[in-house]
Amino acid sequence: MSDAVVPDLDAAKKIANEELAKRPSDHNNLGDAMRHAEASRRVVEEVNTPSALIMGYGHEAENLVEGSPLNEVLMDLHNNAVGRAAGAAGRPVDPGRLITDPSRAPSEYRRK
Repeated sequence: MSDAVVPDLDAAKKIANEELAKRPSDHNNLGDAMRHAEASRRVVEEVNTPSALIMGYGHEAENLVEGSPLNEVLMDLHNNAVGRAAGAAGRPVDPGRLITDPSRAPSEYRRK
């Protein structure tokens, strides 16, 4: 029997939709950043980390394909990572660590 953690993307999507329903009109502001972070935090805590990773990276890859600006995607990846770290530590998301302006997107995700 394997000890592998099996992703549950249906559960992850349900959590993401719940967080979206809390802040449906927010875009590139604190509400949007918290939506990304809280969804990722909750998926880590309520489902598992692989589900949070696949959900976050998959959603942002889809956004790139659909034409979202790269800096906006990078910002969202950062906010997802903040949420995953909070979930792994069992603590709330620190809003001070979130990015709300795509022009301030972190460069660590960019190809060198």
